Amino acid sequence: MKRQLLGLLGWLLLVFAAAAIGGLASSSAGPFYQQLVRPDWAPPGWLFAPVWSMLYLLMGIAAWLVWRGPGFRGARIALALFLVQLAANAAEALARADARLWPVAYLPLVTGGLTAAGLFWLAARRRRRLARFARLRRDQSGE
Repeated sequence: MKRQLLGLLGWLLLVFAAAAIGGLASSSAGPFYQQLVRPDWAPPGWLFAPVWSMLYLLMGIAAWLVWRGPGFRGARIALALFLVQLAANAAEALARADARLWPVAYLPLVTGGLTAAGLFWLAARRRRRLARFARLRRDQSGE
């Protein structure tokens, strides 16, 4: 139980550290956001902080849920992809704050694509493994 709570705390600290980097990097974004030509349905600027806070809270809980069963060894690839994406999100926030770093702003898009490709690869491997197990079971039972 103690390990689980410490794990949850660790994951929450990690994601909120990334959120803090994004918050510090975009602390001067208010005036910039106000001068953008936005559609009528665009959310007000004050809404971003609570929404992003909730998203990061849920990301931390999701990472903890993946970690809590098998730990890092059992979920190494999934957690590594999560950490890469989290780092890319923080880097993207820094890039938005400094115009010289704008190419880095595309990093989450690239890492998100790599994460999706990795998840599809894992799903395909799992599907092949399940099919192989089903064949072995059929062969063993003589069906």
